[in-house]
Amino acid sequence: MLTKRTIGIDASKSTGINGAAVSYLWNLVSKPSGSTTQIFDPTPPMTTLWADIPGTYTLKLVVSSGGKTSAPAYVVVKAVAPGALPAFATFNASGFKISDSAVLSGCAYYRRVANYGNFWDFISNPYDFSCLFQSSADAERQGGFSGGQLSGFAQNFSLLQGSGISGTSQITRADVNTVSGYEFKTSAEIIELSKVPAGKATGTVLAHQVAVANPAPYTSGTLQYKIGGSFVPTNVPAGWEMAQEMTVKVVLSGTTFDNNQAVLESFTIFEKTFTSDFSETIPLEMTWSQLPASFTGNFASYGAVVVHRMTLKRANE
Repeated sequence: MLTKRTIGIDASKSTGINGAAVSYLWNLVSKPSGSTTQIFDPTPPMTTLWADIPGTYTLKLVVSSGGKTSAPAYVVVKAVAPGALPAFATFNASGFKISDSAVLSGCAYYRRVANYGNFWDFISNPYDFSCLFQSSADAERQGGFSGGQLSGFAQNFSLLQGSGISGTSQITRADVNTVSGYEFKTSAEIIELSKVPAGKATGTVLAHQVAVANPAPYTSGTLQYKIGGSFVPTNVPAGWEMAQEMTVKVVLSGTTFDNNQAVLESFTIFEKTFTSDFSETIPLEMTWSQLPASFTGNFASYGAVVVHRMTLKRANE
């Protein structure tokens, strides 16, 4: 087994003398040096072991019934540290000086293998992250997460246990308050993939939205927003198939007035879906006089949305 996981050990099929009740006594007789794990309740028919570090753990079980005690039985558990998996998909962006505020959302589902080709059709609009809250008659949701700051995702994160996918993210800062680049990578996770039920595929959505610096009326020129991504499924385990796509959308938004009411008006600057390696440069106009005449005040913003969608299934299904 892998470290940092719990294994269950079941002795419930033990039988008593002439149908008498059976009592159980578990004992952890050896563990690796430095391990702090222990058996918290030694008397149920089934116990659990948390393997906190690599090494060999030995458990002893004695059962009693009708005044007699069995010879001890031993269970040996060997735990190893999980190996690093190279990312099969990455996305990174640079060129924006953006605030630390952002939304990084994710969700995962099981669906029937028959849905593999159109796995995400039940999600009406991935840009509003409805996958976090929406269920479907034939979709079993595995979990979801959402957050509010890029810096909160700069550490390794586990992406939706049970989906078969995990990930990392990192940011590059221009200064304490400004982000100049961001990146995330996602990988197949062999242990999690093994939990996907037969006859079903698993899909994961990772949606990333960033509000960029607001151009003031005296800025000028054109900002080059560079994006790039790769799809290299070097670590999809044997016997599995993977389909994925990545959609990037950049929207320009500003305040206008309608019947003396302030409303937000938005224009799509760029939208494209990628299924293979890509590199794009998106020019963003920063001269106020070149922005839509309907914008009022001194305020507008560009928003970048990245929706990364993946589906995995066993190859023989």
